[in-house]
Amino acid sequence: MVKTRNFVEGDSSLATKAVWDDELALIFCELCVNEVNAGNRPTTHLNSKGWENVIALFQAKTQKNYGKPQLKNKWDTLKKEWRLWRELLKESTGIGWCPLKKTVDATEEWWAEKIQENPDFKGFKKKGIEPQLNELMWQMFGGIVATGENAWHLRLVFFHVGFLWEMMHLMRDLVFPLMRYHQTLLMESLIEERKHLGLYTVREKNQVQVENHQEIH
Repeated sequence: MVKTRNFVEGDSSLATKAVWDDELALIFCELCVNEVNAGNRPTTHLNSKGWENVIALFQAKTQKNYGKPQLKNKWDTLKKEWRLWRELLKESTGIGWCPLKKTVDATEEWWAEKIQENPDFKGFKKKGIEPQLNELMWQMFGGIVATGENAWHLRLVFFHVGFLWEMMHLMRDLVFPLMRYHQTLLMESLIEERKHLGLYTVREKNQVQVENHQEIH
């Protein structure tokens, strides 16, 4: 999550290590959202033009000489944290944002249950994602995350459709012939009974013979 204290991202091979705080993260997200709205995020990340704009404007606004490696790393970090934040709040009711705590206003029991569900939620108890930043991150990553979830649901739908298709073939190849077979036996039994009672007709006899002929072919 976005921490209140400064922290370093990047490795020692980078010319300038990226040190982030809440203000820098907010500026970065605002610039990224502008590029997303401008159509410069065709896939999961900004395109070359989008990164060029973010790098230039970020340096102008913050006087920080961060290049694409540092900013892309920040993008990926924020996306992972936002996904985890959404998972924490999923299906949760009766909770809200606490400006003083800078995180979810929830009971100790709620936190204990969530942390037991996923230990990675523990960090959010001290510092969550503020509503303003959460809204920006939704615009940055919402379509990406939704696309991944929808793809999973789509695969699930295709699985069920395939299962139903196989069941239809099973019904056609096995169940329906078996039903016709029993129907023929029943009709023959009824005809025998009618014949015994003197009610058997030539038409009924011919009908049984025709159906038996169709069944063979």
